[in-house]
This record gives sequence, structure tokens and C-alpha cells, in this order.
Amino acid sequence: MKKLFTLLTLALLSIGTAWADDFTVGLTQAIDEVNKKLGTVTMTGNGDLVTISSPERGSQVNAYKETGANRNVYIDENIYVSDTHWRKSQNTSDYLTDQWVGYTLTIKSGYKLNITGVHGMLAVADDTYTWKVSIQNASGVVLYESKDKTTTKKSTTNWSVATSELETDIQTALTGLTGQVKVRVYMYQGGTTKYFAIPYLTINGNVEVDDRTNYTVTASADPAAGGSVAGGGEWVEGSNVTLTATPNEGYKFVSWEIDGTGGITENPYVISDIKANHTAVANFEKLYTVTYDLGTYKGSVNKVLNNYITAADINEKYANESNKYTIPAYAHRYLYNEGHVLTGWTDGTNTYKTGDEITLTGDITLTPVWTATTASLKDSKALSVVTWNFRFSEILFNAWQSSGATGYYTKPQTVNGELIAIPMIIDATSGKVDNSGRAANDNAQVNAGTKFTIPAVSGMKIEIPGANTEFSTTTIAGSTAYEGTGTKSISYTYTGSDETIDIIINENNQYLKTIVVTYPVTAANVTIAPAKEYTTYIAPAALDFTGLDIKAYVATEATVSAITVEPVTTVPAGTALILKKGTAASYDVPVIASASAPAKNLLKGSATASYNVEKDGDAYVLSDGAFHPVNKGKLAAGKAYILKADVPVPAPELSIVFGNLTGIQNITTAVKQSEGVVFDLQGRKVAQPAKGLYIVNGKKVIIK
Repeated sequence: MKKLFTLLTLALLSIGTAWADDFTVGLTQAIDEVNKKLGTVTMTGNGDLVTISSPERGSQVNAYKETGANRNVYIDENIYVSDTHWRKSQNTSDYLTDQWVGYTLTIKSGYKLNITGVHGMLAVADDTYTWKVSIQNASGVVLYESKDKTTTKKSTTNWSVATSELETDIQTALTGLTGQVKVRVYMYQGGTTKYFAIPYLTINGNVEVDDRTNYTVTASADPAAGGSVAGGGEWVEGSNVTLTATPNEGYKFVSWEIDGTGGITENPYVISDIKANHTAVANFEKLYTVTYDLGTYKGSVNKVLNNYITAADINEKYANESNKYTIPAYAHRYLYNEGHVLTGWTDGTNTYKTGDEITLTGDITLTPVWTATTASLKDSKALSVVTWNFRFSEILFNAWQSSGATGYYTKPQTVNGELIAIPMIIDATSGKVDNSGRAANDNAQVNAGTKFTIPAVSGMKIEIPGANTEFSTTTIAGSTAYEGTGTKSISYTYTGSDETIDIIINENNQYLKTIVVTYPVTAANVTIAPAKEYTTYIAPAALDFTGLDIKAYVATEATVSAITVEPVTTVPAGTALILKKGTAASYDVPVIASASAPAKNLLKGSATASYNVEKDGDAYVLSDGAFHPVNKGKLAAGKAYILKADVPVPAPELSIVFGNLTGIQNITTAVKQSEGVVFDLQGRKVAQPAKGLYIVNGKKVIIK
């Protein structure tokens, strides 16, 4: 005996008057009634043989009911639903995972369902959606899936298909259904906070007595805490039963034991053409655990961890299924111990660094290894650029807000050759910092009242790059307000004498990428390798070379084969230089308040930023006592270069000439190999100089 029926579900929302109460849809018979209230489902023709659930949805953050909002979700120009609708707030990378709305059919025991048609409509309020309809069995195995559909605001896309239009294997999959059947609409839209409605999502079919034998698959997990098993329950004769074992956090799947036979490692595992009862046990093993024993350091770190850094963030981590574990990069960033830097983690026997992979043979506990430090930002002999990055890829802020939301964000920095820790104290008691649930490169949300406290040194420069929207007015050092516009950075130079200063966000819903602080130098340390006579250098501050036997030069002229350099004693910050070493191994060059820039300098470079050479030969760099063309790529910060555009004619080598070419600075009858590389007056290297005038170590030499 067959019984025809039509199921109508998700007749959603209050609908404008152009949508009549007697509207019908279906392939085999009319719908008696459409109740236009969210959450109400209607069904005709099948009695109690098939029951239908209330509307269901996927992940809470992806598709959910929202009422009372002022939204019009258009079916066409005149017909729309309003007041109550569905909202999609965020996307996932795979929209077939979370973003769905639908219902579940439960078929009465002793009966089977044959589906003959499926119908759906999606209406949207914002932009364009891609969507599809899917029919699945109780285990989530897809029995039918439509092609992708597209629906744009103020338009409608209908979708309908009959059995005769389905492929043969799909027809088979949609007959003789028992237990539960899931009917779902999956949707995807590229933005966030988008709205949609589903005026109808229906199926047609018939129900008939099922005279096949039912068999039971008893499925369990061992141990029970190890995970979950899907696929157990009653199955009709001839069914293919898919068993899926899913381990809980801290466990791994090992094998199946089916009817007493173990060692089956395939997962999922399929029992084909079932003709008997079966017992299935999924065996799980506990993964080795890595526990961080953090102790208590400056600022009561334990309190911070207990309140705002959960075990999932830094504690009770698990090895992978190969018993390997990698020390995460962020593990040290929440900790600060004054006068020390965290240099590793120890299990009592071995010490590991961030990024090290450990092969575990059992559970371990790691404790921080602290190394005492003496260097200070106030005595730095080189620029120290500290970048606190607030993206999820760098550090997790799991909704730091409200009472007690204070913690450290520590960055390691090399100062005077010593690694030290630079602490930032984040106080979100009156604000908020949150990057949880975001993509790796998304900026963190910060709200008004959030305070960042950082070490202060007079002359430090603070930069807060703008995001994709205008950044808020921000108070820096107590009284000065700055406002970024669009992608423009907030920039501020501090000249006070405080030990620390505060940066305070003044508006809600700001999106913070980084806070970059460049700490100044008090004396610039310069070192030239013993094997080298010269090096290039970028002054990190205004410097005074007076009285030092290390000499500084700027390039004032370029010929087809040489550059002329002139000595300088005082230079402003950012000046690119050639340095000639003296008798000492290194020098501390005094920092001065200011200096005048050289009248002309062909040398270029930055103390903090690299330079991108776009084409081979576009720049010259110092090598073996002369400047040579360099291939395309990045030139490191802190080194000087000469642009090809500043050279009259490209040459394979530019020798260095100290001063102008008038006057002979040295006379000799022979040139020893140890005296240096020899060039003729055209800048060409000479291996065996004959009699004549040459340049050696930047000086004129006559060989007799």
C-alpha cells in the first residue's frame, strides 16, 4: 500500500499581502494550508507515518533566527517578508559544513519512504547568495544534492526536480528510506551579517509498508570518554551501514572491533548489505599530554591566566597521533618576569625553544626557563623596533573584557646584543580586546577604554597603522589625541621622562592590527668585521664621529667607473654612510640632538626598512672594496646602496675615490699585495700594475 504525501516546511516569516493564504506548491497534490509563521511546518496526505521536526539550523554563528529587526527580505519587487527572518552572521571556509537551515523527517517503524520530488526557494535581503538543497540519511551521508543556485537581492530563484530527471543511482538512493531523513538548504555569502528567508522547502513522495527485516548495529566507544561513534541503530535489510569514529580532544582513534574481530583501522568503516545484527566497538587511545606549569611571576601571571587565558590557549596541549608536539610560538607571549627573558621550556631533562618539535614517550610538564638580563632600552646602541601584532596568527585574545581583564603581551627584542623581554600591559577592564574566531590575518576588535601600557624612552616613535576603516581618536601619553583616517597611520613621538606611557582607545568597534614602537639609541654601536676595511651603515640617530678613528663618508659624485666620497663628522638620523675602520674592533658613536644633512649624498638606505630591487643591476652594493651591481630582490635594512639611475653609465664595478682627483697623496715604487686592490683612473681593477698613476685604498699612487 502506498500513500502519497507532500511535506511543506520553513514557510517562514510574515509575508506581504500579495502572498495569498491559499498559495499551493507540490508535484503530486495541493497543500491545504500554508501557515506563514517562522518555525511552523505543514504536511498533508501521510497521516502519522512520517513526522517532521521544527526548523533546524547549523552553527549558531552562521545561521539563526532573528526577530524584530527592520529588514525586508525580497522575493521580488513587491513580495517580501519582514520582521522575522534568518540571519547569517559569519562565513566558514566550507559552507557545506555549518551554514544550513532545514528539518528532519522521521519515518515510522515498519514503513519506508520513496521521494519523488524536491522543491525550494531562497529569498535574500543583502547582495547575492549561492545555495543548494541536500537530502541526507541519519548518518549525514548525502543521498541527493542539487546543483549550486544563485539568488540576488530583490530576485527569486526557484528550484524543482522530479524523479524522472534524477540520475539512476540517485533514484535508488531516494527509495526505501527508513529511520530519519535530513532535508537541508546550504548557503554561502561572501560577507557577514546577511539576511535571508526560505519561503518553502518541500519534498513529495509516498510511504509504503516495509516488509524487510530490521537489524540492529550496536556501536560503542572504548573507553567511553575517548570519543563518539555514529552509525549504530536499526537498519533495514540490505542497507549499507557507515560507522564513523570521532575522537574527543586528547584521544586518537586506533581501530574497530567488529563482531569480536579487531585490528580494523579503516575509518569510516562500512558494513555492506546488512543481513544480521552486528556489534561494533571503536577503540581510542589517550594522547600524550603537555602541561605548562607557569608559576607566578611579576603581575601575578596565574591570575591573568585563570581569568583570560584558558587551558585551551596555553595549557594541557596534546601530541598528535604520531606522538609529536610543537612548542607554540605564542606560549611565551603572555608571561613576564622583570629582569628576565623567557628563553625556553624544560621538562627537567631537556630544554626546548619555541617551534621545536618534541617526540613524546609519555605525559610531560614544561616549565619556563628564565635568563637574567641587564640590557635596557634606555641604553640601546641601535634602533629597537618592537611590533605588537594583534592578529589571531600571532596571539589569541579570547574576549578580554570586564573586571580583571589585565594581562601581559611580551615581545623579545635584542638590545646591545642581548635578548630582553619588552612588556605591554593590556587593561581591558573598561574596554575589550578580541580576535577569537577570526581568520589568521584578521585584526583584533578593540573597544573604548582599552589601555595599552608600554615602556617609555624619550624620543620613541609610536605608530598605529590604520585598518580598512577610519581608526578612532586615541589618547597617547595622557593628553594628546590623535586620529587616523582610513589607512593613514597614527604617529606620535614621545619626548617626556616617564617610565611608561598609556595608549587608550576612545571609540568602540575599532580594529587593531599592530602597535609599532621604535625606541631610539643613546650611542650607536658600530662594528666592522676584522676581514673588512669598509662597510656601509645607516645612522639610526643624529651622530657625531668627531675624535674617533673610525671615519664616515658620503658619496658626492659618480663617474662611469668610480664614486667620489667626502668625509663627514656629524650626520642626521637616516644618513647612509661608508665607514672606514680604525684601530678598535667596535665603536660607540655618540648620539647628538641634531645635525645638518650633507649637501649631496648618492648613498641610499634605511635603518629599519628593506629596499626592493626590482630588476637585476638596478642598484650597487659594497663588496670587496668596491660597489657592484646586485640582482633583484630585497636589500636588508641598515645597509647603504647606490641606484643605477645615479650612475652616468652602468658599469660592472664602481671603485671608491676618497676626495677629488687633484694632487697625488702617495708616491711609491712598488705596490705590495697587502696594500689593497689597485684601480686605474677609469676605475678598472688592475691585477699587475705597470708604471703609472693608480688608485690604491682610495689614494693616488705613482708606480715608477
